Amino acid sequence: MGTRLASDASFDIQSLTKRLRQPYKPDLEQYDSGAILRVKLQNFMSYSLTEFHFGPTMNLIIGPNGTGKSTFVCAVCIGLGGKLDYLGKASMNVDQFIKSGEKEGSIELELKGANSFETVVVERKLYRKAKSVWYVNNRPSNESQVKALLKEYNIQLDNLCQFLPQDRVARFASLKPEELLKEIERLYENGELLEQHNKLMELHALRQEKTKALADIEFQMSALNEKRKSLEERAQQYHEYQRLEKELAKHETLRPYVELSTVKKHRDDLKQKVHDTSQKVEEFDQKILPMKETLTRFRKNLGDTDTKIKECTTTKETLNKEIEKHLKDIESYDSKIQGLADQRASLATSLETHREKWKQLTEDLQVVNRKLESLELASEEEIEKLKNHRTAVLDQILEEQESLDNLETERRALTRSNKQLEDRVQISENSLSSKDRLLLLDSTRYGNIIKAARVLREKKKELKLHYFEPPIISLTVTDKKYGPALERSIRFQNQCAFTVPNNNEYHKLSHFLYNEHPEIGRNIGIRTLSDNFSFQSRIPVEEIKKYQFDGYLVDFIEGPREVVQMVCENDRINNIPVAYKDLSLAAKDTLSNKIRNENFPLTEFIAGEAYYSFNKSNYGSKQVTTNIRGFAANRASIFSGGLPDDKRVEIQKQIDENKAKVAENGDKLSKLVQAMKSKQESLSQLTKERDQATAKISRQTKAEKDKEKYITHIETIKDRIRVEKREISKIKHRENEGFASKLLSKIGSLEQKKIETFELIEPKISKICDLDEQLLDAQILAIQENNKYSTIQSLNESILTTRDELVQELKEAKADYSTAKENYSKALREYKAQLDSLSDEDRTELENLVAELQENETLTEEGLNAEISRIKSQMRLRRNGAGADSLKRLEEVEKQIDQFEARMPEYEIDIGVLSKEIEDLAAVWKPKLEFVIRIIARDFGENLKAVASAGDVQLDCESESFAEWKLKIMVSFRDSQALMQLNAAQQSGGEKSATTAVFLNSLQGLTNTPFRVVDEINQGMDSKNERLIHELIVRKACSARGSQYFLITPKLLTNLYYGDGMRVHCILAGRWCPEYEDSMEFLEMGVTDKYF
Repeated sequence: MGTRLASDASFDIQSLTKRLRQPYKPDLEQYDSGAILRVKLQNFMSYSLTEFHFGPTMNLIIGPNGTGKSTFVCAVCIGLGGKLDYLGKASMNVDQFIKSGEKEGSIELELKGANSFETVVVERKLYRKAKSVWYVNNRPSNESQVKALLKEYNIQLDNLCQFLPQDRVARFASLKPEELLKEIERLYENGELLEQHNKLMELHALRQEKTKALADIEFQMSALNEKRKSLEERAQQYHEYQRLEKELAKHETLRPYVELSTVKKHRDDLKQKVHDTSQKVEEFDQKILPMKETLTRFRKNLGDTDTKIKECTTTKETLNKEIEKHLKDIESYDSKIQGLADQRASLATSLETHREKWKQLTEDLQVVNRKLESLELASEEEIEKLKNHRTAVLDQILEEQESLDNLETERRALTRSNKQLEDRVQISENSLSSKDRLLLLDSTRYGNIIKAARVLREKKKELKLHYFEPPIISLTVTDKKYGPALERSIRFQNQCAFTVPNNNEYHKLSHFLYNEHPEIGRNIGIRTLSDNFSFQSRIPVEEIKKYQFDGYLVDFIEGPREVVQMVCENDRINNIPVAYKDLSLAAKDTLSNKIRNENFPLTEFIAGEAYYSFNKSNYGSKQVTTNIRGFAANRASIFSGGLPDDKRVEIQKQIDENKAKVAENGDKLSKLVQAMKSKQESLSQLTKERDQATAKISRQTKAEKDKEKYITHIETIKDRIRVEKREISKIKHRENEGFASKLLSKIGSLEQKKIETFELIEPKISKICDLDEQLLDAQILAIQENNKYSTIQSLNESILTTRDELVQELKEAKADYSTAKENYSKALREYKAQLDSLSDEDRTELENLVAELQENETLTEEGLNAEISRIKSQMRLRRNGAGADSLKRLEEVEKQIDQFEARMPEYEIDIGVLSKEIEDLAAVWKPKLEFVIRIIARDFGENLKAVASAGDVQLDCESESFAEWKLKIMVSFRDSQALMQLNAAQQSGGEKSATTAVFLNSLQGLTNTPFRVVDEINQGMDSKNERLIHELIVRKACSARGSQYFLITPKLLTNLYYGDGMRVHCILAGRWCPEYEDSMEFLEMGVTDKYF
């Protein structure tokens, strides 16, 4: 754009002056929702007062060091509720950002709203030694509502890919690859990829737990199988026992044959029942056949009688309608005759009536004239003066009412504030005295858990839920010193999980939390208990204490048994020994040797301030590795119960502060009430004056309306007088023309027509009488036929009910017979299959056994069971000495094996379900993630070639654990150098800055974040690379429809690239700056759009 001088002919100084006086209004359609339109700072850091107006794409903020460029970055973070850690200033307090020497400051940000022409103004007022105050669109708000607004606009201040302050540039280069991947996932769209990634990590961790539990069972199964083998070898000496066992097996083999006989007999019985019932139905149908024929005959007779009744009724209705028409004609003749007679009679009286009306109207006219003359009317000047006085009083009333409303608003705000403060005091005092752990939880960390627990307590009886609250609420250590160890051993998701006893309760609770209340149920776990869980530890507690342990963790907790079982199942605390003091070296060496060489079943323990876990390889020399992780054993734990002293002091301090605020607000309320009372008295006096003026105006208005009414009434009376005079003249004229004789002639003619009509009615009435007699006879006959039909019908229904019962019995018998046939066929197939599997010798023995039982008449289920019980009794009698004990122990081992074998499919199914969930979710998540990485990698590689040899972005997904997936930024700054991963140690500061800038630029247009801030990313770059990267950033920001971009730099090189729509904001500071004032002309002095 060329420079335009004031001397140019086309330059309009008046138009420019007019524009400068008007407030700047940006084109909102150019901005995305959540973009920053304006930032106003007052007494913030180095600024006394300033205001920024930003463009929709690239905004370059430049200025010498110390002028306050990074102040804008701090203002965005603090003004939108970000943590100081995001700025790299975690050690500071918010009030330290207030300008030196001032008691308060403010940050005001205007964001583009969701609608086309809507903006949202967020203001944060900062006070020294006091909490900040929030406003949204000039209305009081709070930090939570502001953060909800940020979430709506997808503003992620904690994401380094969107918000990169000066003090965190180095941290971006040192981000772990796992963290970098999650930052990209969080930035893409609405963070859906990150949610899916977290879900995958959770599912994988759960599958690993199930897999480990399954491995433990397999380990125990292996030991039990070896034990069973040893016992079976010792038990082989009992030949008699084996013979009896074979005999028992033969009897058990015979059981299907006996059951088959029983099933066959049941089938034959049902077949006979079907035959008998079918015969009963046929015999019953033969008995009721005559009654059906009689019922059909009566139904036909009743139909004929009904037809005759309908014919008579129809004919009668037709005659009645004709008679009714003749009667209406007679009525019409009577009406006309009466009218003519009335005309004749009224002709004589009409003249006198009209004369009386004319006289009365004349008197009414005189009365109205006197009322009109008696009205007292004020002049228009007097009425206008009254109205002006009333208007002035109304204006005063509005002013007083507005002032009173403001006082009332202030009173309500103070009352509401006092109520909130009193509620906080009550909650705080309850937390000091209550034993309910729910009141002691940190709402920031456990917000959803607290809400869910409270809602469930209210709805528990109503919904008939059977559940147990999470361990952080329901479990307590018996000795506080074991609290940190317990907290370290129970994973966070299990600490916060609800427990239910069975799948039915799981479905009820999950539906309530996840479907009906997803806002509080999100990320809350539910754990279902196993049916056959045993609290027994792998190593007896007496033995574990020999190694200087105090016992197992489960020994030092108390709470609902179901919750204890849940944490034992999921975190194995019944198998984690604990020692408050550290173990001696000798004890540790002994444990290590036993675990390494003797398969000692100990995989983890806690000693002192360390958590030890052991992993044994399944291959090669089966080497054992030890992992040691420390934790603070002396800190307060959530499971210790009660409040720590420092927390108690803090809560008491908050109570005192809130009570002081309540008292202060109470004084203010008293003063407000007094002021409101004074205003109300003044308002009452003004209202009285207004009502008096209104009454006077109303009286004058009524007088004006009465005047108009009287004038109109006078004209009406005059018109009616003229009408009466005309009527009198007409009547006199008609008497002279013989009008009365004509009326008599018309009356005679109408009387003759009336007589003729009566003659037509008489024969029709006679016919109706005949029809009535016929109709009565038919109705009597119908009643008789209907009574007969009803009697037989009732009897028939009773009989049919009996038949239906027989048919239903037959149907049920057939169904039972069909089922019995199927059962017999199935049992026969199974028996034949069993016979086919037997050898000829076994069949012969089985036939001999059948013959023997038939001879003894014991070939029944009862007889067979008695014989089997006899054999088992003999087997128990022959178990004695060591062999008998071995058999008993063998049974116990086999029982344990059966239990484990029963549990193993559950774990395998759970692992399979989890694997399927992981596979399904990964099938959706991974392709989308790879697509995003490919886009970033292509853009990054192309752009990095401008400042380096090569570059790439790679997804490292080799690990089975999704938590170990990584995003690697690969760079090469020399032609002979292979690609290597970016890290803080290998690359120089300029290389890291260049790589970071290009990587962040590759994200532009990929995300739907409304803006991105990058502060002094050019640190360490040479001027060539700085120009190249500056051009890349500007072209990307200005050409693509991406996020609003803020680039802060302290230096301005020559020959930089400037794109269309780009704005450069130059910050000047020093003694040459004009005196500031909070006015539009001063704050918008630097908005260049107003000058052109």
